[in-house]
This record gives sequence, structure tokens and C-alpha cells, in this order.
Amino acid sequence: MRIRIFESLAQKLEQAIAEDPHFVIPAINRLAERYDVSYQTMWKAVQLLVKKGLVATRQGRSMRVSHGLAAAAMSRPTSTDRIAAAMRRSIADGTYRVGAHLPKIGYFARVLGVSRLTVSRALLRISGEGLAHTRRNRWIAGPAPAASAMPASIHEAPAILVVSYSVMSRNYSIADPFSQRFMAPFADECMLRRVRLCPALMLDSPEREADTPAGLQEIKAAIRRMGDRYMGTLLFTPFPEDGDLRSMIESIAAFRKPVVFFDSTDKGAFITCKGLADRKAYFRIHLDDRGAVTIALETLLAQGHTVIGMHGAELYDWSQRRAALVVECARRLNPSARIVNAGAAEPFWDLYGRASRFESIIGAIQRASHEPRSGRLPIVRQLAEAAPSLIRLLRDERPTALIAFNDELARDRCDWCKATGIRIPQDLSLVSFDNMPINLDVSTVDFGFSRLGYQAAHIFIGDIPIHADRNGNIPGICTLVDHGSIGKPAAFGRKPLIGDGMSAKIHGAQEK
Repeated sequence: MRIRIFESLAQKLEQAIAEDPHFVIPAINRLAERYDVSYQTMWKAVQLLVKKGLVATRQGRSMRVSHGLAAAAMSRPTSTDRIAAAMRRSIADGTYRVGAHLPKIGYFARVLGVSRLTVSRALLRISGEGLAHTRRNRWIAGPAPAASAMPASIHEAPAILVVSYSVMSRNYSIADPFSQRFMAPFADECMLRRVRLCPALMLDSPEREADTPAGLQEIKAAIRRMGDRYMGTLLFTPFPEDGDLRSMIESIAAFRKPVVFFDSTDKGAFITCKGLADRKAYFRIHLDDRGAVTIALETLLAQGHTVIGMHGAELYDWSQRRAALVVECARRLNPSARIVNAGAAEPFWDLYGRASRFESIIGAIQRASHEPRSGRLPIVRQLAEAAPSLIRLLRDERPTALIAFNDELARDRCDWCKATGIRIPQDLSLVSFDNMPINLDVSTVDFGFSRLGYQAAHIFIGDIPIHADRNGNIPGICTLVDHGSIGKPAAFGRKPLIGDGMSAKIHGAQEK
């Protein structure tokens, strides 16, 4: 077979590279002059070497060619590449929300330590990808809004099916501030784009509305009725271990539209995209318990705490899982750290089954805040007698920090400590989880539900890329919200349990 001219030239260049690793390849126009061929022929020869991985090219003022280490250097990401990638991530995770102004070019240049020209190039690059646009000389996150006619009625608007487990769980989710962290931004993003949210149920019940589909067959029939208006399904259930959930996901995914499972309990990791008709259509957006526990422990360990207590771990299945993660992560982060647990807590610490005695304890705490120091001893003794498990933990194990498993449990322990004279964080550091509005005294880990709600909405809208791992998982980004309850370890472990000289009397009351 006859060898073409550019193939012959490629062979000559390859031989020159092999003979001399430091061989410098000039610009293509210089090569064309040296070998007395046209620019196009020389360009084809170079492209053959590019395909073999022997050289790399970059478009500049002229086409230039490098090889060896220079080729590897040219393949490294530039400042423009890095800034563009950071902007993509920030738009995708909701740091810069679609439709909102991006910071000015000068801000990016100062914060990132690059030139304004580099920032401008990065913005132009992501705008070419549909992730930013300009309006009135300002950069806006997301694609430019397309002109679309208002639907004649709400029933003609694009629709997302929101499937709850039951009427009771749906009503609870609507009122629950924990779930609202996710649902509020999700609903806001959908409303801004005139997308209708249609309720549905996994389980049938007499309380459901007549027009609400219940069960897999009715849900599939509702999707067929929607036709082209159907944008996908959000599964909003706290029971991923239910055997019907996997089969429901498989059936709904067959419609080739996004199926998003909001796993608010982090118990559905076993449900993956494997085996689905369209693997890229399934997303599990979930609370990241391991990440939250890691952040809480890293913060305590960085402050110097090596004896960390837990109280009430056995009260719920989710607190037991979180307690197990605390032990596992502490062993990984600092094998010398000690996690201590005093055993079963009293029933009144239970969020859902609190006995009437709890009201008297709350009353004692409230009275203690108004009593002078001289008159607090009976109240403190009452609080100590009511919570022997917590007394044992603090007296015998002497932790310098305490982990509460959510903000409501943290608030109770914080009030108890303050009323009994234990100062937070001077005597005892305290950290919890959820970042709920009820908690203004205890440092807590936010699970990033607001960003997850934003990302879930844009999975359905499809205007920005939302990336999951190979199993379809998107974890929340956890952050610590500092409310001033974490400090360096004090001499609490070497001091009496309760301040103001009352320790011996309280211990005496315990022995009696």
C-alpha cells in the first residue's frame, strides 16, 4: 500500500523524537518550509503524532507542537481551567444560584489571586457551556431564560410527581422544619419556572384526596396522563427499607425521566442505579451522617478534646447508628481518643415518650435560672436525682466534651448543665446535629438540605449539570454552625462535677 506524504513525514518526526528526547519541534509553518510541503500536509502529519500521544498541541498565535515532558505540562489544567471548574461546581451546588448575579470580575481576581483577564476567560468558557450569561453588563449564573408562553391553566404546566409514603408521613413532612430545609428551596425553584408539583402516595388510605394517586399502578397511570408535561418523580419517604421502594423506582425509571429519591434518614445506600433501564436518570440525594460526624469530631479533636461523652444513644435507631459512627470515626481520626457512654438514659430524655416528670424538671431548670446561688442547692439536687445516668457519665468518666445526637436532645442537656452549674463551653463543650431554629446555644452540624433541595429541582429542570457518583448518590455538604458551645478542654475532668462547692452534697444525695 502506498504511503501518503503526510504519513511519511510523521514517520520522520517520530524517528527524530526517538533518537533525541530533547528534540525541539518548531511551529508547523516552519516544519512545512523545512520539508518543502504545504501547511495542511504538515498539519496532518502532526495530527498523526497527536493521536499516538507522542506530541501535544495548543492553539496560540500559531499552532505549536511539543513532546515528552513539555506535552505533559501542556496537558495540565491552566488557571482558566481551574477557575472555570470551580465556577461550575459553585453553580451546580447552589453557591451561586441560577438567575442570581455572580460576583464581579474584580472580586474573583482578588479572592483567587489571578488576573481579570483569566477570570473573564473562565466566564466566557462556562457561558459557552450554558452555565452563565450576561444581562446589563453583569454576569448571571445559569443559562439565559428562554421566552416561553404562560400555560393556559395550571393543569397544562410541566409537572413533577412528589411521592410520599403515606398521608400521615406527608403531613408530618410538611410541618417538620427538618424536612422543610429541603422542600422549601425545591418548591421555590420549581415555582419560579412554573413547574407544578403533583402529590402521590406509596400507600393507599381512606384519608387521601380523591385526585391523589396511591400505589404503583395509579402512579404509572398518572404519569401516562401527564404525557409530555411529565418531568420526573421525587420520592419523599423515610422508609427506604420498605421492599416496595426498589420495585417502584425500577418501574418509574422506565419512563426515562429523572427519579430522585430524597433519603432524609441516610438508610437507603443499598438502593443504587444498577439494573435500572436508564442508570443516569436515578439520583439518591441524601443526608451524609458520616460526613457530619466526621466534622463534629474533627472540630472537637482540633480543640484538644480526647475524652468525649455520649448520652442517650440507645433512645432511637438513628441515634444508635450515629453513635456507632462516632466510635468508628473517632478510632480513624485519633486512635488515642476515648468515646464514653454511661449507659441507658432515663425515659424523660425521649423526645416522643417524655413522662410527666419531665415537666417538673423543666420547671426546676426555669426556677434555677431565677434563684440566687444560696437558694439553688435543692433545685440542683432535684436535677441530679432525676438524671443519674448523666451524673454518672460526667462524674465517673469525666469527659471534656459531649455529643448530642440532634438539636432537641442538645437543648435539654444544655439547659440541664446550665441549671446545675456546669458552664458551656468553659467546663464542658457541646456539639449536636441538624441546625434547627430551636437551637441557638449549641454548635451544630448543618446537613446542607437547602442545597440538596436546589440541586433536586435543577435535576428535573435540566438547565445545569448535577453530577452524582456511579451509584447515583449525591450527599449533602455538611458544615459546622458555631454557636459558641465548643472551646478548649478545661480542667473539668479534675474539678468537682458541679461548681460552687456543691459537688459533695450532690454526690451524697446520689449515695442516699
